[in-house]
Amino acid sequence: MEFKKVLYAGILATSAMTIFSYLVSEITGENFREPELITMLINDLFSTLKPLQLT
Repeated sequence: MEFKKVLYAGILATSAMTIFSYLVSEITGENFREPELITMLINDLFSTLKPLQLT
């Protein structure tokens, strides 16, 4: 039962944070959307690693 409470709380908190980020993004015109920011970070990481790879 405790696991379900923790799981539900985590899902609720993550959903609330995501909704808040999307609302702030819409209001300010800035990008605060976590999935897009994470994608940008990963793409930047891989774009800097490509020149270092020996092919």
